[in-house]
Amino acid sequence: MSIDWSEAPSWATAVGKHSVSLAWLCDSGYCFHGIANPPCHPYKENSYSADMFTIVERRPWTGEGLPPVGTVCEYQTWVNREWKQTKVLAHHLGFAVHSWSVDGDDMEVDAAPPQDFRPIRTPEQIAAHERESGIKQLIEDTRICNPGVMWRQMAETIYDAGYRKKVAP
Repeated sequence: MSIDWSEAPSWATAVGKHSVSLAWLCDSGYCFHGIANPPCHPYKENSYSADMFTIVERRPWTGEGLPPVGTVCEYQTWVNREWKQTKVLAHHLGFAVHSWSVDGDDMEVDAAPPQDFRPIRTPEQIAAHERESGIKQLIEDTRICNPGVMWRQMAETIYDAGYRKKVAP
């Protein structure tokens, strides 16, 4: 089952199933599907409660704000600013508490602000980043002081043709 999140109310963080019905869910309430601009009905003791719904799908995280608890994403370390895969364990005081493996056995746990997280990149995004870095490096290596559009286009053409700087042994 795939949920069309473009139809979801802004407050919805997940879709849950109760018996045979689907509902938009948030931390404080719910609303069954099929209602235009649905309000969030608060969970009540004598009515529907959060534990009466089985989560079918959580709203995908777009990279905005804190990643939801349980999200596997990338975290930019504070020391050398490299990106590592991590899992969000909790939220506390506006930070995401997360863990990652150092060497496959040991685990680190830390808390970080929203701007230190991003969704895991696709192979296409990684390739685009590598291409951009290669082009910038080519411009830098040729010592072009003020690279304009023409220099950029030449660097792109050279890079796309497969030319790379070889590091001497």
